[in-house]
Amino acid sequence: MKRINNLILALAGLFAAACADTFEERYDLAVNTDRYSVTAEAGKLPVTVYCSGAWTAQLTAESAWATLDRTAGSGITTIRLNYADNPGLARSVGVVLRGSGLEKTVTVVQKAGITAPELIFLSKDLAFANGAYKGTAAFETNLPDELLRDVVPAVTYAAEGDAWISDVAYHADDTEAGETEIPLARRGLITFSTAANATGEPRTATVGFSVEDADGNVFGDSFTVTQSADEGRITLADDVVPIEGGRRAVAFSTNLGALLAEMKVEVTYADPAVAGFISDVELGAGELTYAIAANEGVEKRYATITVSCTDLAGGVVSAFSNITQRVTAQPRELPFAALRALFTAEDKPYASDEDHIDYLLCRVIGDAGNPNMDQNLNTGPNSITTDENDRTNYVQSMDGRYGFRLKFATAADNVCLRGEQVKILLDGVTLSRESDPMRYTLRGVKAGNIGKVAEASALEPKARTIATLTDDDIYTYCALSGLEFSVKEGAYTNVREYDAIGNPCNEGIAFPGSAQAQKAKDGAANLLYDGDNDAIYMLVNMNCGWRRTGQSVPQGVGTVGGIVVHTPMERWGGNVGRYSIRPFDEGDIAIPRAAASAYATLVEWRLDKAVISVGAYKWNDNGTYTVGSAANSATQLVQNRMHATTDNTGGGARLYSENRMLNQTVTADRSYPIAIVHGYRGLNVSNYVSGDGTTMGMSKYTMLGFLGNVAGWYEWNGDTWTGRTNGIVMEFSTAGVGGSAAAVSFSTAAGKHSTNEAACSWTNASSYPVYWKVEYATSADGVTWSDYTEAVNAATGKRGFEMRSLPWCINNGASRTSIYATANQTGLYTQSDFGFGLVPYRFVLPAEVLGKAKVRVRISPSSDVIATWNTGIGSYALGQTHRNLRIARTYPFDIANGVYVEDLSIQYK
Repeated sequence: MKRINNLILALAGLFAAACADTFEERYDLAVNTDRYSVTAEAGKLPVTVYCSGAWTAQLTAESAWATLDRTAGSGITTIRLNYADNPGLARSVGVVLRGSGLEKTVTVVQKAGITAPELIFLSKDLAFANGAYKGTAAFETNLPDELLRDVVPAVTYAAEGDAWISDVAYHADDTEAGETEIPLARRGLITFSTAANATGEPRTATVGFSVEDADGNVFGDSFTVTQSADEGRITLADDVVPIEGGRRAVAFSTNLGALLAEMKVEVTYADPAVAGFISDVELGAGELTYAIAANEGVEKRYATITVSCTDLAGGVVSAFSNITQRVTAQPRELPFAALRALFTAEDKPYASDEDHIDYLLCRVIGDAGNPNMDQNLNTGPNSITTDENDRTNYVQSMDGRYGFRLKFATAADNVCLRGEQVKILLDGVTLSRESDPMRYTLRGVKAGNIGKVAEASALEPKARTIATLTDDDIYTYCALSGLEFSVKEGAYTNVREYDAIGNPCNEGIAFPGSAQAQKAKDGAANLLYDGDNDAIYMLVNMNCGWRRTGQSVPQGVGTVGGIVVHTPMERWGGNVGRYSIRPFDEGDIAIPRAAASAYATLVEWRLDKAVISVGAYKWNDNGTYTVGSAANSATQLVQNRMHATTDNTGGGARLYSENRMLNQTVTADRSYPIAIVHGYRGLNVSNYVSGDGTTMGMSKYTMLGFLGNVAGWYEWNGDTWTGRTNGIVMEFSTAGVGGSAAAVSFSTAAGKHSTNEAACSWTNASSYPVYWKVEYATSADGVTWSDYTEAVNAATGKRGFEMRSLPWCINNGASRTSIYATANQTGLYTQSDFGFGLVPYRFVLPAEVLGKAKVRVRISPSSDVIATWNTGIGSYALGQTHRNLRIARTYPFDIANGVYVEDLSIQYK
């Protein structure tokens, strides 16, 4: 067996030797494959070189990631390609083999180390204004820097023309990308420059940036550059920041949006001492945001945030945002003049700005609880409250120059005491302005608006005369000098106490039945005048206990203090002058009781007899009297002319009426009726006798009633009014009398007369002329007379006055019989413009009436408008001075009309 095996081996060897000699293969130059693929991980690739002779090997290009372990040899040899890890795209390297005069290239491709290679520009559209600017386009990529650094970005223009984008370059940025979907991303930049746009039109270009891997795949992105023809612009909004601060945003816009990252942001502070309260300023699309600390100081803080952009030529485009940070609202005094300037024709609520609590520093010149603060208003035809007065107070500036009336929300809110220094918080208060004259009221004031600054102290009034008063004095405390009462008789308020609101002067006094004791009227106007022939009304409410104390008013000349107001006083004629004065109490009336006057009395008709009998006063020229119609009682004393009770002209002064019509008679009855209405008025309520003439609100014992029908005050040609009127005439001489001025004073009201003297009043069945005038005429010889000239009202500065009537309230059993009523009605009527006392007047007479043989002063109607009782609602008649009725000759004369007058006086100086 061994021998057989040896034989086989020997044969095999012989066979092999024979083949080597016969079949030896030759290789000029060969490899197994000319393309290899390797993984991304580092490794070694064996490449077998088949060559019968010598050969060489080298890389096609220098490579940082691949090397050969040998570069030369002969025969069949295996060489190895060493390759590093591939962090990027698929890449390749070539190995060039040369031998036997031949050359072969083997390509080795290394797979990508990146799972999903990407390059994405963060903004695809970059906007530029006209100008030379440096632009930057940021991108995110997971491609390595070494792969991109040699890539040249490509610029493609949308339109032919100059290449206006230059200096395009790639810049590596090792900053790791933020939130992104690209694995292992980093940031990179493309920078470029734009040239100025001289085309006048917008233009665009596209900048591309991409790389290609070994497999021919392209990875990259592009962005669009748009350049407008407009110059660069930046706008920023201002901001007002609340006290607590926080993160804020203000509106921001620009046409340099591509340069947002390059814009410079700077914060400056108005007060360096409080710098640093703004931080973390950031620019974003459409807004600028910043952080601001809370303001814990007492002053506002101011800062400016400036955003700017500089072009390649050094030009700067900028904008700024003014930042104001509020502060906790601080008290701020508002001067009177500044507050007055905020009033408008329409009421408006006051509101401080968010940084202040505005207040008014002032002195209280009124007083909570004082009954003479303002006119009380009727709440119904027969009802009234003191609410208006009780809610009213007054303050003036610390220097006394300006004043405000305060209308509190409720009487309980009125907590201001006279003489106190207070702060009035203005928020929530309504500013209310009235004009002609201009006056200012703070309405809706509450107790919470009032803060006391100093306790009450004595007030010093402003020294004024009537002539020196201005609108600025309204609602201030003034003392008017040189004043005396026009009627130096009676109380401070000569009123019909039956109708006065319940008050200390009529409390507990028995009056006639409810029909006459309405107690639904308030407020009286007493007249004062001075040596300059100016006059002013003193306003006194019924609840002032000092108004009727048992003493007559002071007789001398002195000073009256009080709050200057403007109140129309409808019951006293509806116009008591531009200014009136409200004394705080009787202490404000500093007029001596001893008789004195700036004027001398020329003549007067002043009835002072407590008991009237025939012949008590002189009538006609022989002292007798003529009784008119038998329908009149003897106590009415229907007379022709009445002698003056005081006559410093030689005894020739006479008083008479031109109204000839009496008792429905329009005939040749030549008697001029004058009746005496008498009864002791008294100086205190204990002598206020029911049923006497005292119901009329007289100043003394008696008064004159000029009786006649309403048509008798007019002159007629048949049934046509001639335009002339009849009146009450005072005729006297001023011969030998010289001086600089004169005046006529009187008190008057309209009404109805009957044998019941308590019922001397105007009712629905009567009427009277509404508008009256005072006029004068002179005669140098006692025969030839001048035309009448109207005199001026000393209190109003206007001609004439509006007559008021004395109401006798119709009792429940009486019916309305006026032909102007649609049906008979019953009820109690106390209209808002009914008077309840004679209204005192003073009219200025010029010096030219002095030194004349004869002078006539006449009180007569000035128009044909007459008063009517108008149908009302709910037993409440409308205004007695309704203007839609004019006198007609056929007006019914079923009841005699009366015009009541007292205290007639002619004075001069």
